[in-house]
Amino acid sequence: MKPMKISKSLRSLIAAVVGCGVLTLAAGANAVAAPASLESRILASINLQKVPANLTPSLADIHTQTPFALSGGRYVQRICDPYDHPEQAANPQPCIYGNKTATKTVVLWGDSNAGNWMPALDGAFAALGYKLAVFTFPGCPTAFVTATKTGPFADPSNYVSCNTFHANLPAAVKKLNPYAIMGVSGAAFVTKTTAIQNQWIAGMTAAFNAMTAGQPAVRRFIIGTSPILPTDVPKCLALHSSAIQVCSSNTVASGYTQKLARDVAEAAAAKATLIPTSTWFCQNKICPPVMGSTLIYVDVDHTTIEYSKATIPTWTAVLRAKGF
Repeated sequence: MKPMKISKSLRSLIAAVVGCGVLTLAAGANAVAAPASLESRILASINLQKVPANLTPSLADIHTQTPFALSGGRYVQRICDPYDHPEQAANPQPCIYGNKTATKTVVLWGDSNAGNWMPALDGAFAALGYKLAVFTFPGCPTAFVTATKTGPFADPSNYVSCNTFHANLPAAVKKLNPYAIMGVSGAAFVTKTTAIQNQWIAGMTAAFNAMTAGQPAVRRFIIGTSPILPTDVPKCLALHSSAIQVCSSNTVASGYTQKLARDVAEAAAAKATLIPTSTWFCQNKICPPVMGSTLIYVDVDHTTIEYSKATIPTWTAVLRAKGF
């Protein structure tokens, strides 16, 4: 069968439809749907004014369950959660995702923001044929900087476990002989103090160096920092259901651009490849609280499982372009 020729006018119509969201091409009895890009869906969402009737998860879901239960952090199996199993600090063991029988392993490590991408990377690496080993310690800095009792922990005593976790993580990672390692951290650790900012950047370099010592071929990646919104998103949406952009964030006013500059500096210092994610959250300097009918955040910076899964096609394409 000869390939179907598409006229110039039809190609123009197709381009216009794609720009509006979803393209459906009828070919006999079959239809092929091409989803709009993540960026275009975010761009369209900065003009939404009302909470969508089909918002997923719904505000009622958030109200009746703990936000954590609806976040990517739920993907962390309790057996490898340092809070449920304190022995994880001295003997870190990863949770395994992606293609669990694959011969090549990718390591993801980080604070609670690692949970933002666990559903997405689980799907992407399963499709690409890589095992994903995750080490996460919420509240514990991703960078190898000394944690203190005045840090972000709900229980200040956990800073000791965090430092122990840092000391033992490199051996646990090297034992896996990873093909690549990926670090991700929350924006909360960014500070305007130049000295501490430099300390953080040095700490990320130290982490990469420690986890790849003796294994120079291991590829290094930093996942771009996601934004922090000014207020708890579900609560804000409940209060402003007909004016939801009140709950959005401006990248400049919020200091997000400074956080993105940190990502660039980290990657350069650590000789790592940066995978930016800011355009998956923000367009035209606005970071909306929802994407279409999908609730993006369960609080101020942790994403819903639904949003994370919505990024699987984007992650798969980006990672494939990076050589996975």
